[in-house]
Amino acid sequence: MVFFGFMSENLLLNAHSPEGEAFIVRGHHARHINFILAMGMTIDEAVDFAYNDREPYKGYHQDVFGTTATDAALAKEGQRQFYTDFLALPKHSTIRFVAGQKDGLCDTCILGKHCETTSESGDAHFLRVIGRIARESSMDDVLTEGEVNIEGWKKPSPILELPAWAARTVLSDLDFHAQTFPRLTRPLARALVKKHMKKHGTSSNQ
Repeated sequence: MVFFGFMSENLLLNAHSPEGEAFIVRGHHARHINFILAMGMTIDEAVDFAYNDREPYKGYHQDVFGTTATDAALAKEGQRQFYTDFLALPKHSTIRFVAGQKDGLCDTCILGKHCETTSESGDAHFLRVIGRIARESSMDDVLTEGEVNIEGWKKPSPILELPAWAARTVLSDLDFHAQTFPRLTRPLARALVKKHMKKHGTSSNQ
């Protein structure tokens, strides 16, 4: 299914929507959920993985986790709640994957300046992979792809929707990282997760 529409930015920001509205996931955040669903991380391990991961660029860690232990604890608790809410959604709830828009995980950042950059092209790549895996899994009848006009934006933004059961199935795909990072094969992805677990004194059930 393909659709086009208009949405205000406020609607897309509401990741913890009342029943009947969509749960929002920013495209590149799907990889964190994939760690939990496909690679055996617990929610706590996924949060710790993000906390201990090498900074993608200078200042990123501070932007997400702040500068104090209190800041870090607050950010981590927000991340845990985001993942918990995602996993607990009723199976027919709508998951809306968005590009360049904030979601509930963005809202957990202490500063969140990096979230203000759209990174739409990066997010859109994840949406394409999610759509590809959904179609390969014969989910065409529950997959919705399209574009929405965001107030204040110069061009439409891609979105993709799936029911929660289908979204969780897609993000349980062990090859998800290999498809989103071409040089990161499934064995290498799992090896990196295990290396992280060993380094930081945690364990994976994979």
